[in-house]
Amino acid sequence: MNYVLNLYALNLPLEEVLFFICIPFSCMFIHHLVKQKTSLIFNKKQSRLISIIFLLVITLMLTQGYNKLYTFTNSVIGLTLLITYIVFNPSFLQTFFVTYFISIIPFLLVNGLLTWIPIVTYNNAENLSIRIGTIPVEDFIYSFSMLSLVAFIFEFLEKRSRINEAKSKYILAQKRS
Repeated sequence: MNYVLNLYALNLPLEEVLFFICIPFSCMFIHHLVKQKTSLIFNKKQSRLISIIFLLVITLMLTQGYNKLYTFTNSVIGLTLLITYIVFNPSFLQTFFVTYFISIIPFLLVNGLLTWIPIVTYNNAENLSIRIGTIPVEDFIYSFSMLSLVAFIFEFLEKRSRINEAKSKYILAQKRS
């Protein structure tokens, strides 16, 4: 069966390009709502515990699949991003983990369907062949990496915008006085 329209952009099916736009946008909507509800965050201790669990799981996956391209790539990127957040902005993870866990619900439904039909298939020689339902475990790291990077950039740009707005207000107030 053919599941694509045979329209390509950047040598990828249009549906794949739309995936990289729609999924991060949808999750940033979730992230924005989580941030608006300040009660929906993990405290520092909870966030640290979740980070340690993620670090251990990803490290274990990397040690078991260092010779498998999909496992290796997802693990290295996931570890790099997670360590970066822990070192440079640990408070980011307090809200992002909530976003991530909420996003797992539609992820399980959509990715589960796509891998069950199967519209999306994986070469088991390049992953650990461990699945949650029909979804390779590496996809959970991939989802974490993609969404956290987009959320991190979103928050960085949002913070920069607030700083620039404050500077503009300050300059305007200085000109008036």
